[in-house]
Amino acid sequence: MKKLSVEEAKEIQPLKRGKYNWLYKQLMLLQTGEAILIRYTDWKTKTSPYETIRTAARNLKRTFDYGLNPDGSGWVVKRVG
Repeated sequence: MKKLSVEEAKEIQPLKRGKYNWLYKQLMLLQTGEAILIRYTDWKTKTSPYETIRTAARNLKRTFDYGLNPDGSGWVVKRVG
């Protein structure tokens, strides 16, 4: 067990129990201005991650800017608001 300082605790958001995939969990922790890169090799589902991103935006009341990575290696998701 480790006791966290106020600064360390502020950076961590506890995840609730439920059926979340790894992308949804990362979107919950994403701060405004931060972005994540999802490579094609990381995404194992048939469909694109857009459905998960839209669901997270609706449920978490956040705004994401997302699309294909310019170099074609996957998708980029940036939290706008």
